[in-house]
Amino acid sequence: MLGLSLAACLVPVARAETMSVVIRTFIPGEHPGKPGYMLPVPGQAGLTMLPKAPLAQCFGTDSRGFSDKRAASSRFGGEVVVDIGSGSAPVLKPILGVTHEYNCDTGTVVCEKPSGDDGFSISDIDVSPDVVTFSYNGAASNPCFFGAPNIRFKGTVRIDRTTRQVTIDAMNDVFPSFEAVLFTSAGAKSLFRMKPEGDATPVSLLTSSASRPASGSASF
Repeated sequence: MLGLSLAACLVPVARAETMSVVIRTFIPGEHPGKPGYMLPVPGQAGLTMLPKAPLAQCFGTDSRGFSDKRAASSRFGGEVVVDIGSGSAPVLKPILGVTHEYNCDTGTVVCEKPSGDDGFSISDIDVSPDVVTFSYNGAASNPCFFGAPNIRFKGTVRIDRTTRQVTIDAMNDVFPSFEAVLFTSAGAKSLFRMKPEGDATPVSLLTSSASRPASGSASF
């Protein structure tokens, strides 16, 4: 026993790995189910807006399609930072999108407000040496339009260091678009992408719920 080397007595210690899961909702620059529905913002090259709301209001879109960029514009969401192997709980960083209301005829900004930081939350957190799971819930409305219905989405994320897989099971509203992206030191990988349902618009949110399933996985 005394002849054993020091290296033989050492127990390997797993090294923690840090990664982020970004889950967010955004209004696409073009409606895939209603061509021509989004309108160009007068005098604002490259930006689009929703057509006049019931009170003759025009609200900006995120003027983009799906993206794996961390800083891509969105309405709201959350970045959940996980240090798997450390034993620490996931850390939530709220994503606060900014809503712009435009004068429909001139493109002048008449309202500019961020989403609230209470629109996205995580719960049911379970941490073990090799697996971290958590649930998330998102619900927020247009801050420039009192009484606007919520955009809703929810789901569960599992990060397994044994299989080196991140999986997500989600339920999303009918409008607008939704996406989840995994960020690691090696880069970004899409977990899922979901466009608006059919010809759904913001008015559809009055009678809808987070009922559209989406799922995906990515290795790390």
